[in-house]
Amino acid sequence: MRLSLLYILLAMFLLIGIGSTAPTTLAATSVGTNNITFNAGGSISYPLWFVWGYHVGNEAWITPNLTSGTSYIQHGSPLYSLTQYYYRACDTTGCGADVGVITTSVTPLPTITLGLAITNMSVNGFDIIMISTNAMLPYQWLGAPIGVIFGWIFIAVFFAIWIRTRSVSVVSILGLISSGCLIVSSVGLKLPLPGELIAVSQMILYVTLSACILVLIKK
Repeated sequence: MRLSLLYILLAMFLLIGIGSTAPTTLAATSVGTNNITFNAGGSISYPLWFVWGYHVGNEAWITPNLTSGTSYIQHGSPLYSLTQYYYRACDTTGCGADVGVITTSVTPLPTITLGLAITNMSVNGFDIIMISTNAMLPYQWLGAPIGVIFGWIFIAVFFAIWIRTRSVSVVSILGLISSGCLIVSSVGLKLPLPGELIAVSQMILYVTLSACILVLIKK
């Protein structure tokens, strides 16, 4: 009788031991720069959760409880690229062993290959000063000063307007007004303009005067 009771108690202890096995921590999947999928297996007594952090046995964060399934996707802060993390699966019976995982590296941004001028302007947020000093860089291979290059451009514009309308009166008036306001920083609008913009204003004035002379010759 005593021996039978002993067998019964031994069987009960064995059953309790089998039923209280902690979940198994499986390897992480879908590892990215700021995301990890934690996985668990084995015998699970829900709720299931994962504890994770930078150090083995001293994890700093815990996931929400899962009432079904064996995986949890952790993404965003405090996950960082190329960083070692450790996690383990836990349920009401205990926690499994720690498993390590390293997040992947961040893919670098593509290198800008649009040229020095657009690179300088975009890096500086298309600042008006940077635009004025870099807009003519692609034309400097001509070997001429920036002011002369602007002059060629404005001459072409004025010539196109004259060919199209046979009149340069309006653009001549606007050119005289705008160049007069901007050509010297101490008069007119008194704007602290860089030398490049003052050179542009000079070219506008020269082209405008040329247009006026052209109108007089035409008459």
